[in-house]
Amino acid sequence: MSIKITDDKSDWDAIKHEIDILNRYMVVIGFWGNDRLIEIVSALEYGADIKPHKPDGWLIIPSKNDELGEDGLPMSSSEWDEKHPDQQLFRPGGKKGAHVLAVKDASSDTGFKIIFYLMKEVKIPSRPFLRKTSIEYEQKYIRLTQVGVQRVFEGRATGKGLLDKLGAVAVADIQHEMRRLYKPGNAPMTIDNKGFNNPLIGKHAGGQGGALINKITYKIISK
Repeated sequence: MSIKITDDKSDWDAIKHEIDILNRYMVVIGFWGNDRLIEIVSALEYGADIKPHKPDGWLIIPSKNDELGEDGLPMSSSEWDEKHPDQQLFRPGGKKGAHVLAVKDASSDTGFKIIFYLMKEVKIPSRPFLRKTSIEYEQKYIRLTQVGVQRVFEGRATGKGLLDKLGAVAVADIQHEMRRLYKPGNAPMTIDNKGFNNPLIGKHAGGQGGALINKITYKIISK
């Protein structure tokens, strides 16, 4: 009986190529978008004490009657005026009147509908959903990486495939944590606006979605 030993160099070259991808690239998970989105995420993760830039200014806080802008976030007052030129915002009672911005509404007993609240300060407690996910799921990601690298060495997976899997799993885990985080809870006014108490979930899509949770994603970048 004879035994023939072959050295399949082409297979080994393909595996080395996939390992090289893992050495040169990494997956990062986070939020990408405009500065407003990043500010919101930072305030939720680390907490914030927000005040107007000018001592005589106001923070303009969306009410439940506000709409979403093109970026998927609640409209600012300027966006509202631009989209609704026939429903311009005004302050009932003038500059010293009610602390709201409203539009005329003949169907309301007051004659107007509140779109924004005017506030001097907003305190946002820390809700560290990103750090919490990173810590609680660390061992899971280590196991996924170990199994994935083994599959790459065996020629049963690709480097990019492993990075894509890690990114998709991490995004799903963060979204899961966002949905189940209830403490610290929303402020009473926010609960009234949204109709429920779930701090990291917006009022849209029946509490199952919202702009923020749908913005979390991953990218594969060079190391």
